[in-house]
Amino acid sequence: MFLGRAIISFIFVSLFLLTGCSVSLEDASENAKGTFDEVLKSEKKEVNAEASTFHYYLPPQFEVDTEDDNNIIFAYKDEPYILFVNLFEEQDSKVLYDSIKSSYPQTHLDHTLLEDGRLGYLLIAPVSGEEEGMHEVTVGIGGVRMTTVTETSNIENSTKNMMEIVSSVTIK
Repeated sequence: MFLGRAIISFIFVSLFLLTGCSVSLEDASENAKGTFDEVLKSEKKEVNAEASTFHYYLPPQFEVDTEDDNNIIFAYKDEPYILFVNLFEEQDSKVLYDSIKSSYPQTHLDHTLLEDGRLGYLLIAPVSGEEEGMHEVTVGIGGVRMTTVTETSNIENSTKNMMEIVSSVTIK
């Protein structure tokens, strides 16, 4: 009798822990939004890397995969991160934001913030054809944007890393 109760208790505790450890899309989106706002409002990271037309901050463990004048593809934890820099758009430009927004048939989160003359934007959208729980996350400031596809549980961390890079970009 005691063994039966112990097993049932163990099963309930295990289920509670499993459901408690997973992050809902709503929670992940709200956490990412808070992180996005925090990074946009904070002092930008010091640049430590350079491309042919701009300087930027490269977080530890990020590696440059490929690079050209306006794009860099990074690799981090087996996920590609794509940075695009439009040299002709100002930090308050809505051109890239409007273009990205119109390309998504559906978004989980569409967040913008104007801070110190910079238009920051965060978009989280489902990835069609991918397994459930994968999302395209795009952050940007004016003409600089960065995108990745990640799991729900990694949305906040991806947002933080991408915003640190995007906010640090300085055109040469």
